Amino acid sequence: RDLHKMSVVFEVERVKKECSEWLKAKMSRNMEDNDKLFVFEECLFIISKWDKWDLMYFLMTKIRSVDNSSFISQYLQEFETLTPVQIDLMLKLGGSNSELFLRTALQNLTGKTMLGKNVKYLLQKMNLALCSESSNELYTAVLDAISRLSEISAEDVIFVLQLSTEGMRQVERQNEIRLYNDWGSRVVLEGNKCRALMDKCDRYASRSILDAVSNGDVSSMFEVVDLLLWCLNFNTLNSGEMETLITTLADVCRRNRIQKVANSHLDAIITALEDSPSEQKGSAIQLLEGIKKNENLATYNVNVIVRRDKLIEVTFDNLYKQCYIFKHPRNTTCDRSDSKCGFIIRSHKNGIDWISEMCVDVKEYKKTGVHFHESISAQDVSMCTFIEHYEKRILVTASALYWGTKKWWSRWLPGKFLDYTISRSAPPTGMNYVVLDIRDYLIAK
Repeated sequence: RDLHKMSVVFEVERVKKECSEWLKAKMSRNMEDNDKLFVFEECLFIISKWDKWDLMYFLMTKIRSVDNSSFISQYLQEFETLTPVQIDLMLKLGGSNSELFLRTALQNLTGKTMLGKNVKYLLQKMNLALCSESSNELYTAVLDAISRLSEISAEDVIFVLQLSTEGMRQVERQNEIRLYNDWGSRVVLEGNKCRALMDKCDRYASRSILDAVSNGDVSSMFEVVDLLLWCLNFNTLNSGEMETLITTLADVCRRNRIQKVANSHLDAIITALEDSPSEQKGSAIQLLEGIKKNENLATYNVNVIVRRDKLIEVTFDNLYKQCYIFKHPRNTTCDRSDSKCGFIIRSHKNGIDWISEMCVDVKEYKKTGVHFHESISAQDVSMCTFIEHYEKRILVTASALYWGTKKWWSRWLPGKFLDYTISRSAPPTGMNYVVLDIRDYLIAK
């Protein structure tokens, strides 16, 4: 830590880089709770000292896929002394474990007469709809304990009522998703709409991109990033324009349900752009860094990128089934052994264009090795692919917008790419990854 501090203060980039790489190497190993505590505290120190989040994001990405309940329980033992940043990070690390945080709230309400600030903050940041659905007995016990606080303020009573109302609204939305699966659109990708959107935003005009987001033409920040990178080929933005664009985008995305872009996606593009000969690369990198810092636009924990398991050709050049294996956090009790949890996206031709739809009919899943749960909705799924540079082994991700020649990487980056993106005449089987938005099923709001 002292070495890192000195390298930052005296701007010794080599030593600073070596300190970061040493810490990343430690994070990349299998860690026990004490190891996690050490690297977590180091990352937290870096945040508090210099407001640098990259190492913390790296750590969270590395350990979020394993069971962290014992580490979180240990960390929450001194709950009343924790800062809001520490509570937020524990929630994001907690995945779907509502029981752990409800027990923490209950323990810190027992024997109290008032609603403590940290319990209040924890409840404010928790997904109460998930709590009421998955741990209803504990959730009710927490509300009951609050109702028994003898010196609770009128302000806190209103706060708890508002939280309960918000929780009920979240439950209603999840019920709407289930109805949406039964009666709503199952379309994940429409080729003609992709081309129309690219034509509409062919040259940079912030209004046209913002309108596309506001009107529901764009459902994912992955697509917004790709639109911006294409349009920035022709125009530059100053710092004030970037700030205005990001603020406005964040406001729109907060009002509408827009899929956030993954920090790992932005990092890959930023790394690739650093090798670009374009004079505008500085503006592009600055814009992406700004998006990455905005929690309404970017995330490291609410998206899951899933690679296609297999492709089934039903009818040559006309109908394909793309099978994905994914155990949704809501389906922890699935005991089927004949097939794996997942979903199928069915791509078929509609005239000259292609349409990809989520399969919800159980008949579509016969003899595929995959079965479907209703938790997954087409509106929470977007298709993407990875683009690989032949010489530099750079990997960047592209959304499903690219139809034809409008591909930002061909303008920004020199050399040849192994390009599997869709074209107008080819099926969208090259879109071999999907991004799932699972925010409704995480304990962190």
